[in-house]
Amino acid sequence: MYIGYTTYQAVRTLSSAEQRDADRRAGELAKSLSSLWHSVTAPRVVRRRTRWSRRPQPGLRGAGL
Repeated sequence: MYIGYTTYQAVRTLSSAEQRDADRRAGELAKSLSSLWHSVTAPRVVRRRTRWSRRPQPGLRGAGL
């Protein structure tokens, strides 16, 4: 029973609305996988901030702050 339905789905052509929906879902999947890949492979920069390593912001000297 299930094999017959699978064969029907494989042979049947999609309507234009179904094709657009399938393309949209494929694009969303590609976007999420790309985002995941970039977050995993992105270099991680770890900086420790201490009160001695903080530098004054430019433009705030003499402003009374």
